[in-house]
Amino acid sequence: MKKNNKNKGAVVRNISSRIKDIFRDYERQKLSESIKQGLRMKRIREFEFQFGLAKHDELPQEFVDRVKKYKAILKDVEKSTVEEALDNFKRDMYPHTELIVWECIAKHYQKITKANPDLTPKEKKDLFTEALIHTLG
Repeated sequence: MKKNNKNKGAVVRNISSRIKDIFRDYERQKLSESIKQGLRMKRIREFEFQFGLAKHDELPQEFVDRVKKYKAILKDVEKSTVEEALDNFKRDMYPHTELIVWECIAKHYQKITKANPDLTPKEKKDLFTEALIHTLG
């Protein structure tokens, strides 16, 4: 039984390392885009943060369908509703770019969990959290 737990730990570490590689490329691309646009990234304190106004009144149905698809894949580890996700996307300056990130997380989460069906709910949540952290920079 201990050997099986050691194997699980190795699998989770291996998965974590692959996720880091995937999102390192994404982070470089986002930084490059920001530099090209002449934008400067600024860190803000949590108490300074406020939700912005919706930048998009409506999102295309294809976009909504894609959100529903990734939400279905992540339903065990990401608890916001489809409506909450759509509201957040409406506030995003570039919702299609953000959707690609979520689809990437969902795709790799699904691939890893199918290849490792014995992952516990906590291990799945840890896997998702690790992927999410890497998208935040």
